Amino acid sequence: ILHQTDFSLSYNEIERPPLQMIGVQVDTPLGDRWYVPLQAEVAYNAYLGYPGYGELLAGLGLQTREEAGDRWQLFGQLLGGANVHGTAVKASGGLRWLIDERLSVSAALGRIEARNSSGRRFTAGTLGLGLEFRFSVPTR
Repeated sequence: ILHQTDFSLSYNEIERPPLQMIGVQVDTPLGDRWYVPLQAEVAYNAYLGYPGYGELLAGLGLQTREEAGDRWQLFGQLLGGANVHGTAVKASGGLRWLIDERLSVSAALGRIEARNSSGRRFTAGTLGLGLEFRFSVPTR
C-alpha cells in the first residue's frame, strides 16, 4: 500500500497543483534481485476540476540483495502503462527499511511522463511512501 504525491505537475505545458494518490503495488520476484511490479493508483483530490485521475503501470524492478541482519535495501523500477492522458512511463528509485522478514517501509522518488494521441504531455515528479507486506518469505 502506498501514498504518492505528484509534484511539479504539468499538463499541456500548464503547471497544475500537486496530486495526492493512494495505491497498491504487487511484486512478483524473478530471483533475489529482479522483480515485476504491478502498480495501480488513484487520486483523492480533484484534478483539472474533477475527480478521477488514475494510473495503471507494470514493469521491471531491481533491488539490492537481502543480507542476514541487514535492515536497508535500495531499489529502482521502470514501469509503463497508462494514466488518464494516455501512454505513461514512470521511473523511480528508493530505499526500503526492513522491519522484519515480512514487513517493511519504503520511500521512493521518481518521474512520470505521459502523452495522449493528440500529443499533449503530462509530466510530474513523484514522491512515494509505502508500507509493504510479504505474503511469502524468500528462502536463503
